[in-house]
This record gives sequence, structure tokens and C-alpha cells, in this order.
Amino acid sequence: MLQRMCVRLGLTVLHKQARAHVPTPRPFDSMRRTPTLPASSSVPVAARETAASARDRPREGFVSCDPSPERHARAVRSSTLETHARRARKALVVALLLARAPTAAAKKLFLTSDSASCALDNAGDMKCWGGNIYGALGNPSLGTGNDAIYFEPVVVGNANGEVIDGTAHVFNEGDVEDMAGGWLHHCALEREQSGGTKVWCWGYNGFGQVGDGTSSSRNFPVLVKHLNGSALTGVSRLALGWDTTCAAMSAGGVMCWGRNEEAWGFSCGDGTSGHKYNPVWVKMSADGSDLQGAVRELYVGQFSFCALFDDDLDRMVCWGQNTMGITNPGVDPGTTTHDGMAREITYFKDQGKRVKSLGLGSDHSCALLTTGTVECWGENYRGQLGVNCGTASFVPAQVPGLSRVASIGGGNRFTCAIISSTGEVKCWGTNDVNQHGSGIANNHYDNTGDSLSLGVADQAYCGVTSSVANIGRNGNPFARVLAVSWYHTCATMHDFTIRCWGKNSVGQLGDHQRVTTFPQTVGREPVTVILSKGPPEVNFTAFDTRGACGCCDDRMKAMNLNTDCKA
Repeated sequence: MLQRMCVRLGLTVLHKQARAHVPTPRPFDSMRRTPTLPASSSVPVAARETAASARDRPREGFVSCDPSPERHARAVRSSTLETHARRARKALVVALLLARAPTAAAKKLFLTSDSASCALDNAGDMKCWGGNIYGALGNPSLGTGNDAIYFEPVVVGNANGEVIDGTAHVFNEGDVEDMAGGWLHHCALEREQSGGTKVWCWGYNGFGQVGDGTSSSRNFPVLVKHLNGSALTGVSRLALGWDTTCAAMSAGGVMCWGRNEEAWGFSCGDGTSGHKYNPVWVKMSADGSDLQGAVRELYVGQFSFCALFDDDLDRMVCWGQNTMGITNPGVDPGTTTHDGMAREITYFKDQGKRVKSLGLGSDHSCALLTTGTVECWGENYRGQLGVNCGTASFVPAQVPGLSRVASIGGGNRFTCAIISSTGEVKCWGTNDVNQHGSGIANNHYDNTGDSLSLGVADQAYCGVTSSVANIGRNGNPFARVLAVSWYHTCATMHDFTIRCWGKNSVGQLGDHQRVTTFPQTVGREPVTVILSKGPPEVNFTAFDTRGACGCCDDRMKAMNLNTDCKA
């Protein structure tokens, strides 16, 4: 049956290890669904080419419906190499082999930080909105400070560029293929025409998290540099913590820079103390050697980091803060010492489970397993584990009421997840500033006795009690990509618009408003990010490579094939 469905839907199987695109026949071309961007005629050719280039990069470990006309043409041209039947059989074999494998993360062109949000728009420009304290929005023409708030998305730019070894470098947001946000700093990974990469960062730099060798904050993108002054290259992924930045390297291993002190678990992971103003290699606790292996994805909490790998799907490595075992699940933190380096995490492998992705919070962690269920561990005074609220645990426990989860993201004492079968989003944990996005106030657990908390010390409020309003189900657009920050969350929709919910003190939700009163009464439900207000109101239209294949469309939902909305 799976073979018939693969052939009928024209599914393409992609697998990085094989480094091959295995084409499949498309006998019903009319069934191919290409997502349509609003006002597509206004999208520049260069931007469309950039988007197509990003979509066409093979991504491993999943079965993907493929809307690319270019790939379809290549598949048709290759028909003389093997028969449709042989290709279908090959696709089926690989699909069955990969059914138990994690979905590889695609490039992310969308981020949230503490006080801002950023995205690559459909014209190929990287734009940010919200608070510009320390220059977090990355535009040198803007004012900075606590009151520098910009409701309308502004273009990130560095018109003057930098000269290194006689070569001029200018930030080109049209070639950005990954981006990430920390507390008050942001970074972007740019793919050069030569195929190489370089990393640009901006914003608060008090601990060297921008990575340019200084502690001076930057209100425009600057290149991350090695200690010798050369630009950091060969990067494949970015992950930004509170004041620490890490980069997965294309050749294997991870480099980090920024805040690095014992109180926060030595989050640079090189086994030494002191803040790092240039990148350093993460090292392994077992023998002090550099972390090796091809990183599939990096995950970050406040001061905790974890990596999953391409070359070993059961391998998980973590470093940084270890409050209640958040970077070492299954092991009592009171029985271990912290040497400031990374550890191999074998808990899930020992349990016969495979981790698909992670959601790291400030003092808790969650793992999405290949079964579509979620397990969490760490502190639990705000119900951030989603189970047994009020009782912390270093042993992961399954979150009740969650199944067929596509992706997760961790924030400050809360977690959100996309449900693949419906495209809706569910959140649990603290809800003081409407992090649940459900429109329902005071519906979370809290046993801290904090007078500012809106939670209730009652197990009835523990766990997943509602869904984010107006996303998925009942004709609402479904979510494709999550970007979870400390106090707010944004999601790209299947129509390429962005919806955000949670804290909106400096306009980070993108609806041209801000809420300064507490408890927050505005923004309890998601709002749509807009470019400009007035007649007519113009929505911000984003481009991201996750979900661009249309794998979450209604036809695939009906056949239960949309196993991961972000792929």
C-alpha cells in the first residue's frame, strides 16, 4: 500500500548519507502542490531563485513531496536510466529504511529573541522588528536604547562591510540560509557564491557573543572571526543561547563563543573558564579531545546546548548548564561533577528510544522521539515538564495527551509543539504573559507562591490543557515552523504569513502594538505580523525552507502521510 501511495503522490525520497536524489514518477502531475506566495508577481527574480536554490538542496531522512519544477524536469529527463517501477521500488526501500529515522532539520530563515523577531521575507530581505536595545535589529540607521522600538519590520544591513586580508565582505541577506536569536543578539549564516559560508552577528556583545573579538555591542552585522582575525567559515548550523553562540561546522564538530562561567555551566564547552570573544572548539569530557561528528542539528536553552548527528542517529551530545540534569538526562546531577566539557548522552539509546529533535528551555529539556511522543525532564515548579507538576525530575517522563508531534521548541519554563495530524500548536508550562496563546488566562500550574504569577498550584492545570487559538483545525491555517523564544513564540503558516503570541512589551509580536501592563490582557491569542498598518493593511510574507514542499497539505493529512510539518 505504501508503494502505491508513493507512486501515486509522486513522493521523492532524499537521503544525505547516499548523497543522491532518487526520483520517482509523477503520473498525476496535477496532484503536485506548489505553495503559492501572496502577490507572487512582486517577488524579484533573484529572490525566487534564492528560494528555489534553498529548496533544492537535498535534505536527508524523510519522505518529501516535491513541488520543485526543476526537480520534476530532472526526474523526467532521468527516466531513461531506470524504469518507473525500479525507481518506485528503490524509493519504497529507502522510505521504509528511513521511517524510523529522525527528520533532518532544514535551514531556518526565521527567528525570535527576547525582544525581537526576524525573518527572511518573500523579496529576499532579512527584516527584524521589536526592541532595538544594543542594536539588536541590526540596522545602523536606527536609534538604540530601551525606548527604541520599531513596529514596522526593518532591513538588517551592513552597507560599509568589512575588509579582511584585502577582501571586502558585505552582508548579503539574500544569501542567508540559517539564522538564530539569543537574548539581545542575533546571527545569520550566509552562503557565498563559491559555496562557502560566513557568519554575521550583531546586538549585545558584553560577553563576546557577537564573536568579533571585542566586547563592544554592534548595531549592524559584523563577521565572526577567529583569534587570528580571519573570518569563521565552514559553518552549517547556528544556535544562540542567552549570551553564548555556537556553530556546527560542516567538517564536523562545534565551535562556541560568548559567556563562559561556572555559574552557568561553562556553556562554551571547551573545559576552560573565562568568556570567549572568538570561537573555541567544544571538547569531550571523556578525554578532552575536540567534539567530532557531522552535526544534524544544534539545540539551545538558556545556557545549555545539545547536538544530534548525521553519522550516528542514536548519538546525542550535550554541554553547558546542568540544573536538575537538563544536559545529562537519567543521571542524578548530585552524583556528578562538571568539568565544563561535553558529554555523550546514552539515556535514550539505552532505553531503546530514538530522539528526533529537542526543545531546550531555561531549566528544563524536552525530547521529541521518533514515535511522535515527547518526554521532558528538569525543573517543574511552573509545570514546564507537562507531567507531575511541582515535582522536578532528572529522569525524562512522557507528556500526556501528546501524539503525532512534528516539532518542538523550548522557551523560558514553557514548551510548544506542532501536531502533524492537525497543524495546530500546543504549549505547556508557564503562561504568565500568554505563552500558551490559547486566549485563556491563568490556565497553568505554579507552586512558587510568586505574587506576580498567574498560575495555580493545582494538578488540574498541569500539562497540555489547550491549543494555541486560531491555528490548525476548523479551517484555520496550519503551522509549519516554530520559533520559540524566552517569552514569546512565532510560527510561519502554510500561507507564508507569520503569527506570534506571548510577551509584547516592545512590539516583538509584530502587530504594531506593545503591552506594558501586567497581567497582559492583549495578545492572548496569536496576532499576524504586518509590514504596515493603514488601508490596506499589508501582512509580512515570509520565506522559509521548512514546509516549502507542501507536505502538510490537506491531501497528505487525509492519507496520514504528513509525518513532519517542518520538513
